[in-house]
Amino acid sequence: MHKASSALGISIVSQVISLTGYIKPIEQVIDGTARLVKQEQSAEFILTLKKKFAILSIVFLCIFAYNIFRYRLTPDIHNRLNMFSTARRSGAAFDADERENIECPARRIT
Repeated sequence: MHKASSALGISIVSQVISLTGYIKPIEQVIDGTARLVKQEQSAEFILTLKKKFAILSIVFLCIFAYNIFRYRLTPDIHNRLNMFSTARRSGAAFDADERENIECPARRIT
């Protein structure tokens, strides 16, 4: 799954930069060895790239802010998560209801 998500991410990034006007390096033979020569990127490409990263950062910031307020980490929830974590490491078993309450405390938040 990790390899597939990495491949998908690389594919999306390469498609986005190619659509915005990225100029690939040129391969030239210099003194008998093949070398990649970087190409000068246009000002439009640089500006578009900066805008895309700024917008993407704002979108992720909004998602993070929503999750921070939606899934608050209260001292009670923190203690239950610590207890659950410690018990799992020691191999303790939980019934379904107890596990549901510990793993998904946000469901009970109103």
